[in-house]
Amino acid sequence: MIKIPKADLLAKISFIMLIFFSFFPSEIPFQSTLQERGEIASSNVINQLIYSSLFLLSFLSFLSKPNEIFINAKKEKALIIFLLWALLTIIWSDYRDVSFKRWFQIFTYYFVILVYLTYEPSLNKILMILKKIVYPYLIISLLVVLAIPEAKDPAFGTWRGMSATKNNFGQLTVVATVFAFIIYHHENHYLKKNIALLFIFLAIALVIGSLSSTSYISLFVFFSLSFLFYLKNKIFVKIGAEYFLFFLTLIIGIITFILIFIFLPQIPDLIEGIFGKDEAFYDRGKLWKVMIWNISQHPLIGCGYQGFWVVESPKIQLLYTSFVWLPIQAHNGYLDLINEVGLIGLLLFLSIIIRYIIISYKKKNLDLWVWFVILPLIMNVTETTLFRPAHKTNVFLLLGYLVKILITKSKNL
Repeated sequence: MIKIPKADLLAKISFIMLIFFSFFPSEIPFQSTLQERGEIASSNVINQLIYSSLFLLSFLSFLSKPNEIFINAKKEKALIIFLLWALLTIIWSDYRDVSFKRWFQIFTYYFVILVYLTYEPSLNKILMILKKIVYPYLIISLLVVLAIPEAKDPAFGTWRGMSATKNNFGQLTVVATVFAFIIYHHENHYLKKNIALLFIFLAIALVIGSLSSTSYISLFVFFSLSFLFYLKNKIFVKIGAEYFLFFLTLIIGIITFILIFIFLPQIPDLIEGIFGKDEAFYDRGKLWKVMIWNISQHPLIGCGYQGFWVVESPKIQLLYTSFVWLPIQAHNGYLDLINEVGLIGLLLFLSIIIRYIIISYKKKNLDLWVWFVILPLIMNVTETTLFRPAHKTNVFLLLGYLVKILITKSKNL
């Protein structure tokens, strides 16, 4: 153990910077129309400097409390085992340098949060930090989309704020919506509670303005399941059949949703009319077939973490001859996950989710935080964001996961 002066302050600064740069771009906004700038550019000097600095600050903090941090790491060993497996797969990646840079950024997300929560396992202080970043982000985003023409996605003409595209903006504003709900839930003062409510509506308005279908679905699931949990805890429990009625209502809702799409075939056309034509939407089935073929070449161990979607790769250049819209992801996070870290990696990922579900069931005092894990699982049916450093929703996925694992005392609420 090495005594580092102000180690707790360094951990806090690193955490604040991580959250700040997750909402606010590290590069000049409105300059790129690429969906995932971090995926295209394997070398982003600004990002490398920022995340290297974050890692260094947290590492200095780590030196003062190595034993406590290792103990906390063991508490969520399923996640660290997955990250170590992803690191191992870089050995057989065709682009080891790109794979490692991307892995290092994801690991930095994890490490910064782990170190900070070891020093400051208090939800009150976490929420104070989040409030000071999320609230200004929502206000600035509103001003930007109303005042700056370049804040509209050039491909669709919808709001993208300071993000590269409407989808990235939609995902971040969904995250902001959930945070506003958590803040609202924990505020005791009447005025502060109403302020949080206003920011909930502002965040929802920004999601709506993005016209991101994935974000719409995520928000719909969030509100639907939240309302269903409310019925379960407030009404169904009084009847004495809360779980039966909860699952019955959930099943009826899912069946109704499926039947609507079966018997109302004009729904896809209506969706296109609302969100605009997206070639990726129609070509996903073809792309998924290509990805399944790639998976079959290395089903157990994958092709290496983040080692497939590299623009310089001959495989990707060949793929672009068939897909002229130049995809940089499979538009299905689970296919990309299997393709890169194999079925072994998928099983390790499933172990993370199963462990999280078990812990979430035991720690009901942190219910709203589960949404930072649930929503990415939903988003990844049609988008690839899981463990993608360019998608900052991973910061909040890891934060939501680690909060559940490491914070146990309700007095911190």
